[in-house]
Amino acid sequence: MVQRSGLTRGDRRRNDRIEALRTVIRSDRAILAIDLGEDKQVAALLDHDGRVLGRRTVTVKAFALGGLLAWAAAQAGRHGFARVVVGCEPTGHRWRSVMQLADDAGMGFVCVQSLRVHLAREADDYTRDKTDHKDAVVIGKLIARLDCYLPERAEPDWARLRHLGARRARLVTEATSCQQQIADLLGCCWPAALAAAAKPLESTSWLACLSVVVDTGGELAALAAAGLDAFTAAARARLSRFAATRLSHRIARGVFAALTDPGGVGAQRPGALERAGLVLADWQHTRARLGDVQSRMLGVLDAMGLTALVTSIPGLSTVGAAVILAETGDLT
Repeated sequence: MVQRSGLTRGDRRRNDRIEALRTVIRSDRAILAIDLGEDKQVAALLDHDGRVLGRRTVTVKAFALGGLLAWAAAQAGRHGFARVVVGCEPTGHRWRSVMQLADDAGMGFVCVQSLRVHLAREADDYTRDKTDHKDAVVIGKLIARLDCYLPERAEPDWARLRHLGARRARLVTEATSCQQQIADLLGCCWPAALAAAAKPLESTSWLACLSVVVDTGGELAALAAAGLDAFTAAARARLSRFAATRLSHRIARGVFAALTDPGGVGAQRPGALERAGLVLADWQHTRARLGDVQSRMLGVLDAMGLTALVTSIPGLSTVGAAVILAETGDLT
């Protein structure tokens, strides 16, 4: 959309972003660029033309960099700068400690995306050579060109939601991995079972039937000899493990039929079914932890008074809204 001034909405947003950055990266502030590490921090103090005014390497954790910031402030004063703006890559959670130290010292703080540093390193001297000292200078030059961003300063509730969202993402990955492992194992040792349901790993009845098999040591012949009624009763007794109460008799019959016609690699069957049982237990544990973290996320939404707002959006579940907000932060 083009405005009367000739500027597009994108132009206006870029201009606003530049103005916001310029309030922090001012001409009267020297640039302290830090290449963060676990135990060693390499820093370079630059002016806005990319000239290096000083260097320092310290062997401390990121949360103990107060002395480095004090050194930078003194060094900047000797070169005629009133203050310092601190910048680094958003490495792990270390950058948050540096941001807190910069805020406490009355300094500005910005972050530079790691991809920009990687590309700028190649463009700087046409090599891929990576050293901490070179990266510190590259970070400083990017800040001088405003190729950086102002990081979020989350309030406690928002920060908690972000951490819970990160944990949920990891648990979802774990749960998906467990599903894929079970499907791969059965595809090798007992493929007939996978045909008993359209989407077996999403069927609580099918999972209950699988539990019967793995709980009895994968003795398919013995289960088949016990009969369909005994197998169905055992599967029904395991439904509670999957938060279900009704058993699909069609699926139970399909799994029972697969007991006598398993297919697959017979030599792999005992070990693979044992492993599938272990993975199934892992999956159940992961699902329980996933439910716990999602309940905590909903509690954070309640604490922030956002539950009523997100439930008013058609097609969006409360958990879905919590996940979106955990990734994006405050939508305002």
